[in-house]
Amino acid sequence: TSQSGSHYVPPPPQPWKFLGLYVYGWHGLLMWITWSVLGMVQLVSARYFKHKYTWNKTLHIVSGSILFCTLIGAFLVIFRKMNWTIKLELLHTKLGNLTVLLGVGIIAPACGNI
Repeated sequence: TSQSGSHYVPPPPQPWKFLGLYVYGWHGLLMWITWSVLGMVQLVSARYFKHKYTWNKTLHIVSGSILFCTLIGAFLVIFRKMNWTIKLELLHTKLGNLTVLLGVGIIAPACGNI
């Protein structure tokens, strides 16, 4: 209902919440899993288990694939929250994009020959 002379003002949007975590919580959790847990599995499997060639390569490929999917998921969660735009004026965004570009675009291909 509206009163005469007043305009309808919609309620403010509610933050997106899934399984008890808000969007920034999901983004942070996925990035933490990606870089801390799966990144460590990548390093350990490539460096310290070279002598276990049969399962080392499988572990490295599987964890790398999960890492990539988790990274894309974390990006899409926050990208959706930001109305499908990248706001490069934020320091966090600049550093995050630089980290992903260095990790995926330069360091990973350079380490392709374990």
